[in-house]
Amino acid sequence: LPLVIMGDNGGDNFPLGRCEGDCDSHDQCQSGLLCYQRGGTEPVPGCDGTGISGKDYCAEKKNNLFISGNNGNPSSSFPLGLCEGDCDNDGDCADGLVCFERSGMDVVPGCAGLGVYGKDYCYDPNLSSPTSSSTSPPTSTPINLISSSPTYQPSKSPTKAPSSDLPLVIMGDNGGDNFPLGRCEGDCDSHDQCQSGLLCYQRGGTEPVPGCDGTGISGKDYCAEKKNNLFISGNNGNPSSSFPLGLCEGDCDNDGDCADGLVCFERSGMDVVPGCAGLGVYGKDYCYDPNLSSPTSSSTSPPTSTPINLISSSPTYQPSKSPTKAPSSDLPLVIMG
Repeated sequence: LPLVIMGDNGGDNFPLGRCEGDCDSHDQCQSGLLCYQRGGTEPVPGCDGTGISGKDYCAEKKNNLFISGNNGNPSSSFPLGLCEGDCDNDGDCADGLVCFERSGMDVVPGCAGLGVYGKDYCYDPNLSSPTSSSTSPPTSTPINLISSSPTYQPSKSPTKAPSSDLPLVIMGDNGGDNFPLGRCEGDCDSHDQCQSGLLCYQRGGTEPVPGCDGTGISGKDYCAEKKNNLFISGNNGNPSSSFPLGLCEGDCDNDGDCADGLVCFERSGMDVVPGCAGLGVYGKDYCYDPNLSSPTSSSTSPPTSTPINLISSSPTYQPSKSPTKAPSSDLPLVIMG
């Protein structure tokens, strides 16, 4: 079936059928289906086409990777089942399952699909097959690590001046003695795990963290200063304490998710959000102030005084050698609401 958008945030077409979107949670899909959440245009299991970047569609489970919750919300989704995420540790998974912590798009054993970049999923370690052969034996001869031709001249260019940014470091996961975390420290799951004046900068991969140096660990989240940087503060109304969302905060689904005077900027991929800094999370939407969007500095060009001749001065007189292609039997992607 082709991917189609039937509505957004509820309506007459809900619950949605297979390959229909845009869903925000599993209960917006018909019985037997789950909401397949995407960061971009990842393939939706059992569906045809790419759909709209960042939009989520209902699909059959069948051991495909699905995001069912995050940081214990919603509580009804925890503990997570087989091939479900996003888990932070083994305690987030059902009995017998283990949290498979990924770097990027690592394959999750026993599960199908790509899932969301950098998100972690529960899997059954008993389904993972060991390697068929043992590792190579150690070498009998030691390796000489000292260069046989060392340089004697200093480099022509001096080293760069040190950066004032702090390096990204992992101080703990899901609480501990190092919490609340300081600037450029991770892994945080929510703003309240950061020290006063800092927010948890959530990432899908290795997006730059404002005011911090390095890439850190892919998919891990770090505390940083706000300063109009793009931040994910909640999703689908959870946690309620984060809504309405403030300036440059997401993920919003409509203008009603934003504070007074702000509007939800719906993005396709990594579109720049007016008045905000940073890249944010791929495909996520953020609140912005439309009054801060500057108009163009100059008006559009005046119309030309002479009309443009669209008729060719050397038309062809012979028909094309090849006939036009037959019409496609595929259905186009359409917005129904």
